[in-house]
Amino acid sequence: MRNILLVEDTITDGQFIKQTFSEINKYVNIEIVNNEETAKKYLQSNPSFQNAIMADLIIIDLMNSCLKFIEFIKSDSNLRRIPVIILSSSSDNEYINNCCSLFANAFIIKPKEKERFIEIINAIDNFWFKQTRLSSIPK
Repeated sequence: MRNILLVEDTITDGQFIKQTFSEINKYVNIEIVNNEETAKKYLQSNPSFQNAIMADLIIIDLMNSCLKFIEFIKSDSNLRRIPVIILSSSSDNEYINNCCSLFANAFIIKPKEKERFIEIINAIDNFWFKQTRLSSIPK
């Protein structure tokens, strides 16, 4: 089973991504949180997330606090090995460059068309869970 932490502040997008992943790959579990602080608590195994499972992949769509959150992940020796994908409606080059300079593993511009969105989710699943070998967190 592969685990995705989806940090998505739009409820309908989060549910669509989760549903689409479950249709594409039944071996993917997605935990959705809607802000940076909740995501940090999840990743730090805060007691409020008693059943939290460490993420194999983090997908983020947080325009305002995304950069601080990437910096948090990549500065933590236990979290930095987790690939981070930015899935954003922004196509601002400065924002894209800033995300990548903080070591986001990919930046994908969120499409408006449902069919294209499904293609992107399928591509994420194929690349990160079928083509790529992900590292494990040392115990």
